[in-house]
Amino acid sequence: MLRRVIRLVAPLLMVGCLPFVGPNDDGVFDHVSARALWNANGVSNYTVDMRTVCFCVGAGYWKRFTVRANVVTSIVRLDTGTPEPLAVDPPVGAPVDVAFDLVDDAVRVDASQFSAAYHPRWGFPVRASIDFSAGVADDEIQFELANFSPLSR
Repeated sequence: MLRRVIRLVAPLLMVGCLPFVGPNDDGVFDHVSARALWNANGVSNYTVDMRTVCFCVGAGYWKRFTVRANVVTSIVRLDTGTPEPLAVDPPVGAPVDVAFDLVDDAVRVDASQFSAAYHPRWGFPVRASIDFSAGVADDEIQFELANFSPLSR
């Protein structure tokens, strides 16, 4: 499990570190309907700011991702304005896809602690806090997505 988390999050960090789940902490969506809303919106071009907090190198910084055709085309660390290199192997995952993958994993393995909130218009996770296993140190992860803006094609 920890390897899967690292595989999902590592590309984001290297550039700088389904059953019904129930309502989120705002009581708005469950994971399944949030994913359905995101898919129905059909957004593949967007910008979004993301911050990941975990026991990982480079975590904790806000970064702005530009995504075209569901592929990350640029990353800028917001506190410095510095462009980040795009990792090629493995490729940097689009932030919304990475967020959904992490939430999917938390649901699939019945994480010991899990909470998530979803964007009311677009459906993607805007924040989540996951502790995959209470007995394992340093497998916790939190993330936030903010300032989402769809782009024209």
